[in-house]
Amino acid sequence: MLNFELEIIQMVLLFLGLSAGSIFIVLIAILLLFGSKEIPTIARSLGKGIRDIKNATSEIQNEVAKGAKGSTIDDLKKIREDLDITKKL
Repeated sequence: MLNFELEIIQMVLLFLGLSAGSIFIVLIAILLLFGSKEIPTIARSLGKGIRDIKNATSEIQNEVAKGAKGSTIDDLKKIREDLDITKKL
């Protein structure tokens, strides 16, 4: 399973145009800048931020879907009322 995950990571990084050497240099730079003790904290914070963004996005999508359903029904009712009024004329 670990090899499969590494292959996926490599494919994603190649998609972004990063070679193995570039990735290695970036990882060394991060290690030197933040130290080995800070990296888990940073990763945890990034994960939490990404999770919050996903939650907010799904909440917005749900609200838009609810609003679209309600407005469509209301719009159809109003059109029907308008048609009924014109029939009476």
